[in-house]
Amino acid sequence: MRELFHVLQRAAVLSGGEVIDALDLPGAPGAAAPLAEVGGGGVAGDEDLSLHPAVARLEKQLILRALERAKGNRSAAARLLGIGRPLLYAKLEEHGLGRADSSEPNE
Repeated sequence: MRELFHVLQRAAVLSGGEVIDALDLPGAPGAAAPLAEVGGGGVAGDEDLSLHPAVARLEKQLILRALERAKGNRSAAARLLGIGRPLLYAKLEEHGLGRADSSEPNE
């Protein structure tokens, strides 16, 4: 049950619109590879196969998409990502995405 929840939650963050369609789900025929969906690129040739940088790129892209979908509302973005607000704030700092403008919504 938890795995299904996370798959649907991820699809909601990555979908381009209000509706999740089959192409937003992993393993769907014609669906893009997970890293390609978020701009991380596939693994090919002599690319760096280090896990940490790849995970960091994916995490940053998911955070940016969640913030975009939530229109800058950090509480809503944290809910989309399935994490608490304090963890989102820590991840924003970790990825250099901290608050740049004091007028930016944060709740």
